[in-house]
Amino acid sequence: MKKTIIFSILGAAAFMVSSCSKDMEPVQPETQGECITLAQADVDDFIFGMDTRTTISNTGTFSWAKNDAIGVWPTLVPDEPASQVQFKTTTGGAQTATFSGSGWGLLYNRKYYAYFPYKAAAQQDLVTGTYSLSQTQSANNNTSHLSSNDVMYSSATAPEEGNLAHFQFHHFGSLLKLVITVPEESKSNKFTQVELSTADSLFTKGYSFNPTDDEPVMTATSKADTYTLKLGSSGSGFVPVEGELTVWFHLAPVDLTGKEITVTAYDSYGKYSGTLQGFDFKSGHARKCQVTVAAAAADLKDLMVDMGLPSGILWAKSNLTLGGLPMDESVLGDYYGWGELEPYYTACTVSGETLSATWKSGYSSGYVKDNYNKNNTIGSYTTDGALLTTADDAAYQTLGEGWRIPSIAQFEELAANCSFATATVNGVSGIMATSNKNGNTLFFPANGYVDGNSKVSGYQSGSIGPRFWLADCYSADQAYQQLINMSSSNKLDHDTPKNKWRGTPIRPIYIPE
Repeated sequence: MKKTIIFSILGAAAFMVSSCSKDMEPVQPETQGECITLAQADVDDFIFGMDTRTTISNTGTFSWAKNDAIGVWPTLVPDEPASQVQFKTTTGGAQTATFSGSGWGLLYNRKYYAYFPYKAAAQQDLVTGTYSLSQTQSANNNTSHLSSNDVMYSSATAPEEGNLAHFQFHHFGSLLKLVITVPEESKSNKFTQVELSTADSLFTKGYSFNPTDDEPVMTATSKADTYTLKLGSSGSGFVPVEGELTVWFHLAPVDLTGKEITVTAYDSYGKYSGTLQGFDFKSGHARKCQVTVAAAAADLKDLMVDMGLPSGILWAKSNLTLGGLPMDESVLGDYYGWGELEPYYTACTVSGETLSATWKSGYSSGYVKDNYNKNNTIGSYTTDGALLTTADDAAYQTLGEGWRIPSIAQFEELAANCSFATATVNGVSGIMATSNKNGNTLFFPANGYVDGNSKVSGYQSGSIGPRFWLADCYSADQAYQQLINMSSSNKLDHDTPKNKWRGTPIRPIYIPE
């Protein structure tokens, strides 16, 4: 189906030879009649599967937006200067739109070219531009980002009798609708980015074409090997729908037949990769492809930060979660009771100081004394200064050999070799520790703690600051937490024991052999 756009041409200050300017005689024969005041523009739909027509929504439907602008050129006459004119839509969002322009009217017996989007610096025989290879898709199967890469042309056309000029627009670009199946264990995770990459630079970035050719051909002037699509509002990510991410790419025409495209999806914990056999991205065509991605082998070394400490201890880049260590340092982490190996919930969200959780059976009252060590699996720790053993250390049990929950002494070593300042990362407030030895940094999000089942006390509060469990016991009911509080001169607050059943994050350390 084609979309029809009607635009009116209004006389204004700018002019060109062979126009309807009252200051100059038109070159056309006197029998040509009045200037053309209306023109019709049709836009091709994208063709899916090379044979099925569709309409640029999530099925490829094109529609004009308000203030969309096209450029119109006349065919050249020897020794005759020429300039382009711009027409803008006054309305948008429909299959038809009204355009208003300025500069000159269209004449009978003269051909005119048109292209989109309008570029003030364009020359009659050369239009240049850039395809964005770093875009953001706001939601699953959303296509609002595609229009920014849409480049179109209309072959030369002459106005018809009855005050009507007809422009038939064709898309240069090609659409890829990619359905990505993620691993079962990751289908509830929030994915933040999808990336297409090739072994060499194949994706067109800069381009040029001659709009006055009957059938313009887009030529790549620069290329890149990666096309990045951030997911969610400002790249905050979104969760797959029924285990699938549906993402859209709008590329310049390029033949990738026989080439292998690597598809990489990222969530907070790592990356997942698969391969896609390339094909010919033909102008005006769209292709739906499916790919299954698998988790790349975890490399915990990428999640360790060397702060130059005398002991050689490395600190985790992020807080612990049931799924491991996130790549994103601003993730709050899960909430654990002291010595507990798992949270009391299977999923949770934090909004302000409100916790919404799906509680495990028998734990609906949340982080209260009655739920703590309910199965009597935590060893007997009653003496002040007794340290968690590996059997009761969530960092060790989740991440493996060498990983531990830090002790008071180990945090004091970090504090003695760092400076601290308030900071915000990815919209999350917290404290940044900067090594005085090598300049490396650790971000501690202000994550708060949980008493009960609905309130996160001190979440992102500057007066409370980030906190996490320490390995040191105080008594049968209490253990030490670390509070990094910028309102305190020494920034340490581990001298006030807290109830062991208080839900608190964990920041692991790694002790090299």
